[in-house]
Amino acid sequence: MKKIIISVIIPIYNEESSLKRNFYKIYKFLNKSFSSFEIILIESGSTDKSNLLCAKFSRLKYIKLLIQKKREGFGSAIKLAIKNISGEFFCVVPIDLCFNLEILNTLNKKKFDLLTTYRAKDNRSFFRLVQSVIYNTYIKFIFGLNVKSVNSVPKIYKSKLIKNKKLYSLGWTIDAELLYHYQKKDNKHEELPINLIQRKFGNSKVKYIDIVNIIFDSLIVRFMIYISKIKPLFKFS
Repeated sequence: MKKIIISVIIPIYNEESSLKRNFYKIYKFLNKSFSSFEIILIESGSTDKSNLLCAKFSRLKYIKLLIQKKREGFGSAIKLAIKNISGEFFCVVPIDLCFNLEILNTLNKKKFDLLTTYRAKDNRSFFRLVQSVIYNTYIKFIFGLNVKSVNSVPKIYKSKLIKNKKLYSLGWTIDAELLYHYQKKDNKHEELPINLIQRKFGNSKVKYIDIVNIIFDSLIVRFMIYISKIKPLFKFS
């Protein structure tokens, strides 16, 4: 059986317009750039026609379709996808394609266990910049992360390093939780600057209430990781 090089995870919730515009771009790029790949679509209870488009695309070669009956959170979708990956590496690609896919070709040029990215140029408003600095400072402190940007995409992960790990986040903290597990002394980490593309179609799924949710989610996830590492004082047979 041919070894799959990369599993590309695409979470979907009400992304009808972006699916129409970008799915085949992603599919054709991967088919051209990699000798073997798979795309994992996670459809999470969309109320537009995203589910119909996902069902249509799932008939193509190299596509897996996973269905959540309702929206259970970004982290929930990513965890489900990770359980089903077959590739040696995996990455999450937002269907709005906010970056140039050529960055994925780094996988064909360098050897690493983790690739992270950060904005080469940041044209966001002053408010968004301050918001980003506060968020990154907070999350990096909570999880002890040494990266320039926690949520920048894409990131490429070596699959075997996460397969047997227990993941807790159901929300946006999943990025920090994954980075926590990959940030080990022996893991080779590459970090590259990229130019992000402003979203033109569809709507961002991140709302202001998510900031509050991230704070609580991050604390709970960090606590659960801490608890999981405590060895019991007594063992019962």
